[in-house]
Amino acid sequence: ALGGENGTDLLPDIAAVDRDIPVVIFSASEPGNSIERLVTCSLTKSRTSMDELAALVRRLIERKP
Repeated sequence: ALGGENGTDLLPDIAAVDRDIPVVIFSASEPGNSIERLVTCSLTKSRTSMDELAALVRRLIERKP
């Protein structure tokens, strides 16, 4: 639980710790441009299958040392 915060509120904090941490947004709505600059990838649930999401997560895991 985020304690009343939206997950996107954490993006600047994540970037401050390590800009190389891959962040994926999987949401029902389109994120704004300011959010898209802080994430690796943004996927919309209505246009993305679970298989596509899983493949993306696997690729991101494999690229980290």
